[in-house]
Amino acid sequence: MLASFGLTLGLSLPALAVEAPGRLEDRYPETVAPPRTQQVLFQKRTLAPGEQPDPEALARDPKLLSTWLEEHPEKLDAAKMDPGLLLTISQLLLSGGRVFEAERLLYQGMARWPENLDIARKWTGIIVRLNRTEAARETLERVAPATNDPSLFYLLGTVYLRREPRSENDLRSALAAWEKVIELKPDYRDVDGSTAEQLRNAIEKLRKDLPAEPAPVPVAPVPAAPVSAVAPAPASK
Repeated sequence: MLASFGLTLGLSLPALAVEAPGRLEDRYPETVAPPRTQQVLFQKRTLAPGEQPDPEALARDPKLLSTWLEEHPEKLDAAKMDPGLLLTISQLLLSGGRVFEAERLLYQGMARWPENLDIARKWTGIIVRLNRTEAARETLERVAPATNDPSLFYLLGTVYLRREPRSENDLRSALAAWEKVIELKPDYRDVDGSTAEQLRNAIEKLRKDLPAEPAPVPVAPVPAAPVSAVAPAPASK
C-alpha cells in the first residue's frame, strides 16, 4: 500500500509491481547521459502546491511518482515501508530513471532487513551495473554462502570478472561462483536472460583460459627417530 506516503490505494503490492525487462542493461540503466541526438525529452508533470495525485496513477506512472517524490523527499524512507513496498517503489524509481534514489532506498532496506534476499538481489544488481564492484563483492561474499542462493552466486561471479585490475585469482573466484550456480540449480536461468547452457559455456571458457594449477609438491615422509638403546640398570647389591 502507498498509505505510508500519505495516500490511500486499494491495490495489493503484486498489482503495483512493474514487470522488469529481461536484460540487465534494461533493468539497471546506465547513468551516463546519452548523446544529445539520442536524448528523448518529455514534458515533466507539474503538481500544484499541496496537490495529491491520484494514487493509482502515481503507482503506475514512474515519471509522475518521480516528480512527486522529488517534491516530497521525506517520503523516500525505508523506515516508513515494508519490504514489499520498498521493492515496488525502487522498481518504479528505476523505471523512471531515478537510479541513485532507488539504490539509496535499497541500501536502507539492506540495513533494515539484512536477510531479505529480494532486496539483496535488487541492490547488488544495481551496484554491479554501476561498477561499484567492491561494495557488491563485500555484500555478496557475505550473503551468498549464507543463503546458497544461485542468483547471488551468479552476481558474485559477474563481480569478480568486472574487477579492475583483474587478477588470476579473480578469474578462479568467478569460476568457482558460477560452478556453484550450476551445482545449486542445474537448469538455472537468470532474470537477465542468461541460461544454464550459456553459463556452462562461460565456465568452460574460463577453464580453458586459466593456466593449470601447479601440482602439489610431494612431501617426503619424515623418518621416525631411532629408538635409543637403554642401558640396563645396574644390579642392586
